[in-house]
Amino acid sequence: MSVAQRLGCFFLRLCHDHEQVSHTLNIPVEKHILAAYLGMKPETLSRSQQQLKTLGVTVHGAQVKVQDIAKLREFVCNSCSESGTGICKADQ
Repeated sequence: MSVAQRLGCFFLRLCHDHEQVSHTLNIPVEKHILAAYLGMKPETLSRSQQQLKTLGVTVHGAQVKVQDIAKLREFVCNSCSESGTGICKADQ
């Protein structure tokens, strides 16, 4: 998965109700910790956030607004090796 897809997967895991069209969530850790957790540098995390804007994901500080959960799921899960195995991380 690309770094933007890994970040998108993380955001999907924070969306508690996947039946909703959109969701607002809060990043539960500082961004440099999130970057390390996802295996990227903080500046790469920032670039990944910019890439996700085209999918309707906006980040303001620790608050994230996902405008279209299905669109983000398609972007993330279409190239995930765990998608379709019943253990997709985005669904957990």
